[in-house]
Formats: sequence, C-alpha cells, structure tokens
Amino acid sequence: MCILKYLLFCCVICISCSHASLHQKQLMHALDFSAANSKELEKVLKHYEHDSLTSVGENEAQALAEFLKDMKVDAIFCSPLGRARRTSSYIEKALNIKAEILPWLKEFDGKMNIENNKSHIFWDVLPQTLSENKFLYNPQTWRDSSFFNEKEVCSSFDSLLEKFGYEREKNYYKVLDSNRKTLVFVCHFGLESMILSHLFNTSPFSLSQHFIAAPTSMTTLYTEERRKGVAQFRCSEYGSVAHLYIKHKKPSFSGRFCETYDSKERHD
Repeated sequence: MCILKYLLFCCVICISCSHASLHQKQLMHALDFSAANSKELEKVLKHYEHDSLTSVGENEAQALAEFLKDMKVDAIFCSPLGRARRTSSYIEKALNIKAEILPWLKEFDGKMNIENNKSHIFWDVLPQTLSENKFLYNPQTWRDSSFFNEKEVCSSFDSLLEKFGYEREKNYYKVLDSNRKTLVFVCHFGLESMILSHLFNTSPFSLSQHFIAAPTSMTTLYTEERRKGVAQFRCSEYGSVAHLYIKHKKPSFSGRFCETYDSKERHD
C-alpha cells in the first residue's frame, strides 16, 4: 500500500492461533483444502498455529515481490504478525528497503455474535445480522460496536500520513507538503477494511461485507489535490492479484464463502 501520491496495501490474510480450535472439516474449507488428507491438514494447521506462510503462501509472496521490484517506493510499513513479516521480507529484498514494523497494523481479533451464539471475526458476519443491526452500516454509529480499537488504528494512520505531508481535516486531508511519494503497507484484510473506511468516510462493514481481498492481493490508492491544499484518496484498484495471474496461479479461496448453499465450499 502506498502513501501520499500513491498508497499500496498488500493484504495478508492471517488466521491466528485462535482458529486452531476449529473443527478439521471447517478448517479444510477455510484453507481451501478439499481432500481429507490428515497429514496435509496437520501441516497447514501447523503453519497457522505458528503464524507462518505455507509453501503456497511463500510462492505467492515471491510472485508479489517480483511484480513490485521495479516500483519506486519511499517506505514500507508492516504488521508485526509473522505471516505479514515473512511476506514483507520478499518485498524488502526486491526493493532493497527495510520495512518499519508498526504494532497497530496487526489484524483485529475482536469477535461478534453472528448466529445461535456463535461468534466470529467481524468480516464474517452474516448479511442478515447486519440487516438486523443497521447501525453497523452507518459511517458514525458503527463505532458503538466497540469490539476493536478503531481509534488507535485511525489516529495512528493519520499521524503517519501527517509525517508525509497530509493532515486529517474533517472528511478530507489538508496538504502540508504536496508530493508523489509511495508507501507500501503489508497488513491484513480486516485492518485494511478499517483504514479504507476511514479514508472513504464510510463504515468498515460496508467494505468487509461486500469486498474480498485474497492473500497477497494489492489495493492501490492515489491522492487527488483538485484544489490547492485539499486532498482526498481515491482507489484505482482493489484486491488485485495480477502478480498471480501472470504466473498462471489461481488466487486462494481464503476469506471467501460458498457461491451456492449446496456447495461443499466454506459456509462459516
């Protein structure tokens, strides 16, 4: 993810240790494993328990780094979680830039009650649950949900932008130093949804419910300063997996759900 003139978000979907308690069948669907191969499942589960990349994840991260190697980048910021740091290491090597680790870029672990007293991460909330709680779609009242610390993330993000010349002013940014610098953020889907909703002045539920960013996908934003000293961010691409397509690789199903109810794909 890049800043100032150009913001680039590289999404790393990170399933933390708390997911290790999932039923094996559910976990296979979540990780896009259709074959009931217990040894392979144990191998994948081990990677998630230790917050590391699978062999597929390693290949995707390398493809991403190769795709970005000729980009002019001014700074890289990375989540402290292991999967993100491993992904970032390939990008850092390709660009010859050391990433700065920012604790507030880690993924959210807050959960919501979604159905029959089952709880899950906020981007997996059922659509009927959101329909019954319309305040979650509201750009202001969604904050009443208070199961993650959005204030820390948004204020920290704005403080970082200010260092690069863009100061938050109501629903836009005051330009302190007009420039075309590029920042890359290696982070996670929920966190990315939160930051984008802050930039777009909307609810993160609107983004997390209707958009999906696959592992190692890229989201790109530019600044637009149409009047002197007043800027906004505009997204030119969301969840791009161009680096996988040019390698003839299929994007991961991770983060998605079944297209039809009778499918064997992931339901929860």
